Amino acid sequence: MVNGSFNCSGNKLSSLIFSPKKVTENYICFDNHLASLNGSPIEIGGGFFCGKNILTSFKNSPKKVGGNFNASDNQLTIVKYAPKEISGRFYCSHNPNKHLELEHKTQQKNPDLSDKDFYMKMYEITEDIDYLPKEVQETFIF
Repeated sequence: MVNGSFNCSGNKLSSLIFSPKKVTENYICFDNHLASLNGSPIEIGGGFFCGKNILTSFKNSPKKVGGNFNASDNQLTIVKYAPKEISGRFYCSHNPNKHLELEHKTQQKNPDLSDKDFYMKMYEITEDIDYLPKEVQETFIF
């Protein structure tokens, strides 16, 4: 446990497995070589900053973040597994999916939508079919 902030940025880490399981303030693992968030705490008292890594999924991300959540500059394509509870803002710019921030906001407002209905809603908002998963695109009737 860290009673305060934990900062392991810029260390070329490829894993968070042995990192603290509880952090009462900010958890900063920015600018490493993380391909996974496995080992990150389930709950963080402050913000969680995992930008500038090579993350492709939010799987194993904290479930509750007491401040901002920043996963910008990664390789993220879907919002699935992103934290359900973020007290601050959700930042996810400079990822292959340019709509992650909007997807997260839409998911928070519509938590019970099926995957297909969720993507239909996203299409209604963005009018951008190109970013949608191919299997979803194939089910659309225009």
